[in-house]
Amino acid sequence: MNSKEYIIRQAKISDMDDLYDICIRTGNYGEDARNLYNNHEALGIYYVGPYVAFEQDLAFVLEDKIGICGYVLGTKDTKIFFKKMTEEWLPKYQKRFPMPDGDPEKWDMDQKIVALIHNPRVSIPDSLNNFPAHLHIDLLPRARKKGNGRRMIETLHEKLQVLGIKGVFLDVGINNLNAQSFYEKIGYKKLQVTPSKDGLFMIHQL
Repeated sequence: MNSKEYIIRQAKISDMDDLYDICIRTGNYGEDARNLYNNHEALGIYYVGPYVAFEQDLAFVLEDKIGICGYVLGTKDTKIFFKKMTEEWLPKYQKRFPMPDGDPEKWDMDQKIVALIHNPRVSIPDSLNNFPAHLHIDLLPRARKKGNGRRMIETLHEKLQVLGIKGVFLDVGINNLNAQSFYEKIGYKKLQVTPSKDGLFMIHQL
């Protein structure tokens, strides 16, 4: 299938279930994570839902003849977005999923994502002040290595530029070397500040 057989369109609220499904199917450094979680929804609640709910104009899906096979999600102002996510999106899920107890070192993957829903990682270092926007992208295996990732990110970049945004960043797994290589090819650079012990920031000037 060539790139012309893939359509990029703005996400709709009605796409949410499909996007949650893609999130769990790519939730292990791009590989299927359904075997790692009993709860297949919580990952999407944290990493997908608030973007589609609050920044629908910066949420795009990739579609082929089978259906939705990828998404790129972004926000134009990370600090405002995280505030809204923390105050308006996560509380209803905190009621639904109780905070896990016991030793965090012994938590399974389900307990870790629920803990994140209760205590989101939302601190932004000053070194990102010139990069107010951020994005993340996930593609199912059938949509990869066909130029779709680049096309989707460029679609989002163009939208951000129209909005007058000058810089964008993303958070990538420190061991996800394939993703890091891909982002470097489309102009992203690594920032020597880590969001967590297993992640790193990459930045791009628009």
